Amino acid sequence: MSMKGKEADRIRQNLADAVCPDTLIENYMEMWAQRRVADQVGLLQKHRKSLLGSLHQYQKALECLDYLLFTTEKQRQCNEP
Repeated sequence: MSMKGKEADRIRQNLADAVCPDTLIENYMEMWAQRRVADQVGLLQKHRKSLLGSLHQYQKALECLDYLLFTTEKQRQCNEP
């Protein structure tokens, strides 16, 4: 396999590890082959923003569950003899 082929494989794997959808990977690889660096950066930034939004949603969900667990445990302790 050529160096360019190995590099492409590494990039594809990195994108997959970053939970990029197949369409994003294909678009990115097209841009990479055409050396459209500014477009690549924009695509990665957009995906990063999406992941960060998901992270914040999950963080809020965890905080809600933590609060519910806390209040439920507190209630259980108050009801124990």
